[in-house]
Amino acid sequence: MSHVSGKLAYDQVPNSREVSEFPTHSPTSISCPHFASQILHITHPNALLKKQSPPTIAPKSQPKMSRNSSKAKISVVPVTSDTLPQWNHPPFSGHFDGTYIHGRGSHDCKNNVIAILSRTTSLLSAGFRPLRTVVLGFGFDEESPKGIGAKQIALHLEKVWGNDSFAIILDEGLIGINHMYGKTFGVPQASEKGYVDAVIRVHVPGGHSSMALPHTSIGIFSKAVTLLEDAARTNFSSRYTSNNPFYYQLHCVAENPHTEMSSALRKAALNPTKMGEKEVVSLLSDFASDVLLRAGQVVTIFRSGGKANALSQFAEVLVNYRISNEDSVSSVKTQ
Repeated sequence: MSHVSGKLAYDQVPNSREVSEFPTHSPTSISCPHFASQILHITHPNALLKKQSPPTIAPKSQPKMSRNSSKAKISVVPVTSDTLPQWNHPPFSGHFDGTYIHGRGSHDCKNNVIAILSRTTSLLSAGFRPLRTVVLGFGFDEESPKGIGAKQIALHLEKVWGNDSFAIILDEGLIGINHMYGKTFGVPQASEKGYVDAVIRVHVPGGHSSMALPHTSIGIFSKAVTLLEDAARTNFSSRYTSNNPFYYQLHCVAENPHTEMSSALRKAALNPTKMGEKEVVSLLSDFASDVLLRAGQVVTIFRSGGKANALSQFAEVLVNYRISNEDSVSSVKTQ
């Protein structure tokens, strides 16, 4: 559900509603490439932006300057049939109630796709030509191991322009207006957690339920998942360091004497020593803040079993890790 506020946003309601009607499920939907070919027509009926892969805006001058790139995904999380009754409006209806656009992907992040293209159209219509080449990239297989979308964009850009050829890449981005500690802050998204998936499989003898073994593959994995979840906070402890953008966000809050922050937390946040960092961790008890200080671990996919009276011989679980600034892929794998 995407909130609409202000004249510029209201002007884009027809475009936003139309793109919300595309069921661009990630990662296998064949409608995603079709959507990618149609979206330029929807937002650029006068073809101000040349349709190519990826879309580019030629510079006015300085052609040798490194480039800028704006990116966003057009894919969405699949909608399972058992959740359809929970929707107030069909997930791909693009329903607009006067304030919100309802639909899967209307907020994450087809709204960003529309914003990027609308911004580009407005600038080109006004005669603006950037000094740097601007490249727009829209992936359609977010966090998919298939690598048929975003990965191919990266390989293409490297092939065309080579390594280290971009000055800045703006990927999606957030609205960035946060209400916290009694004040309103503009918070640029300067970093995002890393990502790695761990797939664990187990094979055991099968059989019939009339002669069941003490533990099936499902039972074995259930214990393993519980152990993983119970050990997560030990394996991935919270750390408040200057490597994390949240460090500077909290520091900014603490520097403002008018914020509603406890004196203990304010003092700790402004204390650059290791002791101050430890005190901040102990004082930040709310989940929304604590989760920014550590790597995240969550089991998201569990596959096993196929028949009521058959003992499953195979089980597979996928564990998704979000890597904090203080960790790395190698350290997560070690844990």
